[in-house]
Amino acid sequence: MNGGSEPIRALRMARIAYAADRPTEALALAAAGLPLPSFVADGWPRLLSDALAAALDAPATNESLSLADALALLTASLDALDAETHTACINEIVATANANPRRAGRAVDALRIRATRHSGTAVALSADLLPVAGRPIETDPLAGCTKDDLRHPWTVAILATAFATAGDFAGAARVAGYGVRSVGPYPEVIGAWVGASIANGSPEIAAPFVPRLNQLGWQRAVATVLAPPHGNPAGPEAFARLLATLDETEPADQERAMQEITDQVARDPVAGEAKITTAAAYLDPVGSCGLATCVATALFRNDRTAARKAAGRLAALPVPGLWDHRVLAKLAALDGDLTGAEARCRAGLDRYPDADTLCREHAALLFCLGREAEAREALRRSLSGHSQHAMAQRREQTRQWKAQFDEAVAQCVTEVTTPNAIGWAGRYRATDHIPRIWEAHRIDCDETRTTRTVAA
Repeated sequence: MNGGSEPIRALRMARIAYAADRPTEALALAAAGLPLPSFVADGWPRLLSDALAAALDAPATNESLSLADALALLTASLDALDAETHTACINEIVATANANPRRAGRAVDALRIRATRHSGTAVALSADLLPVAGRPIETDPLAGCTKDDLRHPWTVAILATAFATAGDFAGAARVAGYGVRSVGPYPEVIGAWVGASIANGSPEIAAPFVPRLNQLGWQRAVATVLAPPHGNPAGPEAFARLLATLDETEPADQERAMQEITDQVARDPVAGEAKITTAAAYLDPVGSCGLATCVATALFRNDRTAARKAAGRLAALPVPGLWDHRVLAKLAALDGDLTGAEARCRAGLDRYPDADTLCREHAALLFCLGREAEAREALRRSLSGHSQHAMAQRREQTRQWKAQFDEAVAQCVTEVTTPNAIGWAGRYRATDHIPRIWEAHRIDCDETRTTRTVAA
């Protein structure tokens, strides 16, 4: 295994080892190929995840290289990458190891034999896999490394959330604050710091950074606040603080944050209801964001009566917010009142004329009501709100895909090896690819989950 100094050679050897059913060797060789500048662009992260999946699923191995050794080599190589490549690779690894509790447990056990010594990536990966593996939450997620080992935004964000999971929001704020200063103002790092600061009772410190959060930032902020499992005494008050802060936040930022709260609560509606119920005890009165969350959790449990009760209180507020209009329109549509839903969207647009998602939801309702001309005009208004740069990017993406498609048709292409390219047969027969797609489809599109998005 001498391909470390020659990344492309190491990757070719990794492919051979994987085909020969030597997954841990393939994993170590793929790790040696990580320094290749085009590692992500050339699709090599897929080989990385395939080798990891095979190594974690193998009941036993006769290979000379242990899983612990392979993961130690992998995490050390990941630590040396730039932030963008690190994130792309770690996302593949996490998706693979998080697929089921057995994989997560084997990965945690192997990581702790060698890899977590002075490797921020290994410590963060282990912390991220613990809940899936059904292992106890650690009170000191940084055990095994120091702040100097935290070199990437993903590592900082995950470890901050790990502190929050243990109910230590002060520790989460310290780790995320260090990340903002030393790793850089990445969205997920700022998001973790904003969420931890709000949960720790210091929303005024986080306030100047709230407008800088994009959707990824809000995703991490909300994940940090909601990290403590139900029953942890730090959780309810932290959630209440976030909802109270959002009640005073600008509409666009509030909308992003509430979408993340809704998405995360939807993953476990029973736990979500318990969290909002206990958080409401700290809110006097319960504001629009709290009531909107009550509507959402009731819908996720198919309790239409409770949803209507919370919606009545929400509609009675003196000035319903942007998110409130979307929630109330959604409930009306689910009740079959398309006319009422359209009127609610129209009322929201009168107050928030630049609300892009609400405009598109309004267009959808107009189409459903048979008012096609008005619906097309609503879509035109929605598109006109996008910047020229964004529209140019979208047109260029469409042009490139059309050119690839035209070329594939002209050449009668029936088989390519590049994942996700036009003509890639793996979409239909790759044994590792298809189950993931259909499992995600089954979970997301089950009949009981059809109400689980305001933007459906």
